[in-house]
Amino acid sequence: GPWGSRIIRIDIWDILAPGTAVAWTLGAELTFYAFAPWLLRRNWIAAAALAVSLAVRMFIHYRVSRGDISYATLTFFFFPATLMFFMLGHFANVIGDKIALGLSPSLLFLFGAAVLFFWVHPQISIDSAAEYLAVVCFALSLPGLFRATKSNGLLNYFGDLTYPLYLTHGL
Repeated sequence: GPWGSRIIRIDIWDILAPGTAVAWTLGAELTFYAFAPWLLRRNWIAAAALAVSLAVRMFIHYRVSRGDISYATLTFFFFPATLMFFMLGHFANVIGDKIALGLSPSLLFLFGAAVLFFWVHPQISIDSAAEYLAVVCFALSLPGLFRATKSNGLLNYFGDLTYPLYLTHGL
């Protein structure tokens, strides 16, 4: 062809301004917020969205090699593959409203998530059963941790600073 046989490799992070690579999350977050009024209206809709998103991720894991650049693109930037993480957060909140987990069980879930993640050392994405279990443990820890810390003025002050710092720390 006119371009010859030369293959041009484009780094997936080059689409973002230098020093702002963490901003890749904004697309997923804003898309979720746009769809949330419909997705979270009924738990059966949210459960269906979770199941479809998990099926999309499993399809990607099955069909795309981890060494292929499209693997990272599909598991990071493709909203149907990341939606499940938002849905897990929603269901953790639903469970937290029904079962008031205290701080101790929440810390145990958080510790379990940390142990599982450090055990498998995730490289690119959430790929293994242990990593998925770690994500579920992390989500289940959130309602109790939030309940225990929501009225702490100092933590709220620092919490308000974390998102802008997260987005700009590389600059």
